[in-house]
This record gives sequence, C-alpha cells and structure tokens, in this order.
Amino acid sequence: MKEENSHQKMFVWPLSALMLLITTRFALADSTRARCDIYPAGSDQASALIVCTFSQYQGTVYIDRSDGVSYELVPTGDVAGNFVDQSGKAVYGG
Repeated sequence: MKEENSHQKMFVWPLSALMLLITTRFALADSTRARCDIYPAGSDQASALIVCTFSQYQGTVYIDRSDGVSYELVPTGDVAGNFVDQSGKAVYGG
C-alpha cells in the first residue's frame, strides 16, 4: 500500500505542473501579429515596414518589433488612450 502511494505522488506533481502550464497559457496577454509602418518625424511616408507583435495585459500595451525594438505603454490618467512609455514619455492612442 505504501509503495502505491509513492507511485501516486510521483504522478501527481507532473500532472499538477502540466495543468498549471495549460491554465497559465490561457491567462497570458492577448496578442496579435501585425505590420508596423515606421514614419520618420514629420514625414508622411513610411521609411520601413516591420513585423510586430502587439500584446495587452491589464491595460498595459506591449509592442515587440521584429528588429528587436520593444515598447511598454502603461495607461495613465483618467482618459482612455493616454499612456506613458518605458522612458516616461507621453504616448497618445486613438
């Protein structure tokens, strides 16, 4: 009987870990791949088109560009669409 319990314990931990991974997978941020058009300041023509991944978790928006540049935009104030980036600069969304 004691040996049976030890075998049960051996399988409970991996099963618990697997269930945690499965449930964590669904709790991760919503994300989508997109194309980012990069415009130089003051220009109306894009200088580059880059694949990006946009993610959102609890109001914070994450943008990861395929060229290694990333942004973290944290909501600020009471107006929707107002953010602060990781450098503390204001960012406004529409």
